[in-house]
Amino acid sequence: MTALPSRAALRAAVEAAGALVLAHFGKTTVTTKSDGTPLTQADLASADVLRRSLSALLPEAGWLCEETPDDDARLSREYVWVVDPLDGTKEFSTGVPQFAVSVGLVRAGVPVGGAVFNPAAGQGGVAMDGKAEFWGFPKLPPPRSPSRKPAPPSPAPRPPTEASRTCCPLSASRRASPSAACPTSSCARPRGSST
Repeated sequence: MTALPSRAALRAAVEAAGALVLAHFGKTTVTTKSDGTPLTQADLASADVLRRSLSALLPEAGWLCEETPDDDARLSREYVWVVDPLDGTKEFSTGVPQFAVSVGLVRAGVPVGGAVFNPAAGQGGVAMDGKAEFWGFPKLPPPRSPSRKPAPPSPAPRPPTEASRTCCPLSASRRASPSAACPTSSCARPRGSST
């Protein structure tokens, strides 16, 4: 059985590509691919670094990358790296720090691991073989105690009383025009009633 790369090794790969991407941030020329989407030198440089590092981690794996030509040889491989070396190129190219290096590993079409890293925020996550870890995110407070009692239910609405029938905001005008219909739901006086 093939030994899968460690989470630490996968994290190191996306962080290395992320550092390269970040070095290009705000300093790169944007071209347009044939499908109309943007492409930068950072996309290509990240793809190259990832191909070398991921191939070293799992040499027998195939390769599918957004920025490199597809190779049908990957279809005969048990494992395939699925890579977007700069996920969010549009944001990257317009100076918005919402982009990431994204890598997945599939075995016979089923995901078994992956990593995502936003180098601008220093935040990422990696999972491999059912275990995950995250870094760069603020620590969350512990959950509240389960012994906390829920709020009591709201009381049921009370039926109208004689007093509420005369409290209608239109009661004064109703006396002047007894046939005026009361539009409020709080008034229980029948339409056309003069009292």
